[in-house]
Amino acid sequence: MRQTLNPKRSKQAQDKVAPATIAMMRFSGGMMLTTRDVSQFLGVHSNTVRRWSNKAILKCYRLGSRGDRRFRRDDIDAFLKETSYETKNKGF
Repeated sequence: MRQTLNPKRSKQAQDKVAPATIAMMRFSGGMMLTTRDVSQFLGVHSNTVRRWSNKAILKCYRLGSRGDRRFRRDDIDAFLKETSYETKNKGF
């Protein structure tokens, strides 16, 4: 099950998210983005985001025993400033 704080998810589904996960996702005053969120924002495949995080092109944080990737919005903004990459999704 994908564990993100999505307002479109049912209350019951949101209750299944562990409190520690919620605390980590709100790390540094902002929501943490999933690999899928970042890939949709940048307009690339999720495997590309994973590859960029493996190569330290994008900074990610690993959560939980599975090592799920989470990305801070500030880090994504820094990536965009450092590169000439333009997002396909301007309203994110």
